[in-house]
Amino acid sequence: MFATGRASFVTTGGEGPAIGRGRFGRGRFGFRSQTSCRMREPAVSSMRERLRRGGTVAAYVWDYAGGMEFLRFFWDEAATLDPRAVALDEGRRFPLCREESLGLLFRAAGLAQVETDALEIATDFATFDDYWTPLLRGTGPAPSYVASLEPAGRESLRERLRRRLPVGSDGRIRLHARAWAARAVAA
Repeated sequence: MFATGRASFVTTGGEGPAIGRGRFGRGRFGFRSQTSCRMREPAVSSMRERLRRGGTVAAYVWDYAGGMEFLRFFWDEAATLDPRAVALDEGRRFPLCREESLGLLFRAAGLAQVETDALEIATDFATFDDYWTPLLRGTGPAPSYVASLEPAGRESLRERLRRRLPVGSDGRIRLHARAWAARAVAA
């Protein structure tokens, strides 16, 4: 824990002990990985328990189903080539990553005044290689899938993506990434 006269910062997992039960006025967290997406109910309930009455909690999840365009293009093309890819698509694997699901999660945890909203950022790639090269590194579901392919399958996927991605006259690929955010109050 790090504390100053006005603020305290605690890093802990949602599944951990309820440090500072009823002590905090605000809490923010993000479901950044597959593990934390699966542990969502304990994480939100734990955060609510740590807040004092009237405290605010906020969270975000990436919109894998439709708002992460660079991944949506990838998984749509991968599934067209290989039915095995459907089971790896985060948009299908993580139903929490939708606006309605995030709001319901907060309400189910006993939070009040639940509000949800979209947060969007640009994800621009200077060239197709700028988009493709990170997919060759083997870390994460999409790159791990690419690494599992035989060279011919990898090249086929690469060419399908090259044809499908919207490339501007300057060679740039301009996409968007959306996260769903929720904010609520501990009752």
